[in-house]
Amino acid sequence: MLSRFFIDRPIFAAVISVFFVLAGLAAMRSLPIAQYPEIANADGALKPGQFARVQLKGAVRTNALAVPQVAVQDGTQGKFVYVTGKDKDGKDIAVVRPIVLGDWIEVDGTNLWIVESGLAAGDMVIVDGIAKLQPNGPIMLGPPPGAPADAAKMKGSDAPVAKDGAKAAPPPKS
Repeated sequence: MLSRFFIDRPIFAAVISVFFVLAGLAAMRSLPIAQYPEIANADGALKPGQFARVQLKGAVRTNALAVPQVAVQDGTQGKFVYVTGKDKDGKDIAVVRPIVLGDWIEVDGTNLWIVESGLAAGDMVIVDGIAKLQPNGPIMLGPPPGAPADAAKMKGSDAPVAKDGAKAAPPPKS
């Protein structure tokens, strides 16, 4: 009885047939792809039919610039970061730098954005106190992350810091 419905309507049957073919092709494209890698097994540790869970590493970007996620702000013109700059009097100011972001990554528990454009190697990105910053507003620089606490006190001094915190004798001049 159902077949009679399609026999009496050949155009409708053709449209339905094309629909099912296209739906099948779309379903095939969304199926997971089975990968069968060739693995050297010289010592015989892997047995035929054995299953393994692996984690593949993707593409590695060498010399990529990355900034902490907390440093990236969203403005009316798009994403930006504050970098350190100098005003006409030579004082430190916060400069707005528009950037284009790439992938979001996690390195050592820190969320980072890959920067596609807008920053250069060596640009000092401001990551703390961003809520108080204003474009071209004055800033006071502290030691970079990971620097010893005495680095801020030593600014302008050529004497290295000894291990016990006392100033060491300056290096001999030649």
